[in-house]
Amino acid sequence: MPEQKPRTTQAHLGMLLWALFVGLSFPAVGLLSEGLPPLLLTSMRFAIAALVLAPLAWKQSEGRPGAMTLLLYALMGLCLAGFFGTMFWAA
Repeated sequence: MPEQKPRTTQAHLGMLLWALFVGLSFPAVGLLSEGLPPLLLTSMRFAIAALVLAPLAWKQSEGRPGAMTLLLYALMGLCLAGFFGTMFWAA
C-alpha cells in the first residue's frame, strides 16, 4: 500500500498538467492566429498538445504501442478533433 500514494499523486499531477495545457491552449492559439480557419486552429492545438505530452506518455509506457493501439488512438483523436472543430466552426 505505501506505493499507492506516490502513484496517486503522480496521476493527479498529470491531470493538472493536462488541464493546464488544454486551458492555456485556447488563449495561446487565439493570440497566434487571429482569422485562421477553425479546423486549422483545432489541428494546431492537437499538434501542440501531442508534442508536449508525448514524452510523458512515452515515459509511462513500456515502449512503442502496437498497431491496434495506434489505430485506437487515431480514432479517438479524430473524434476529439471533429468535436472541437465543429465547436469552433459554430462559434
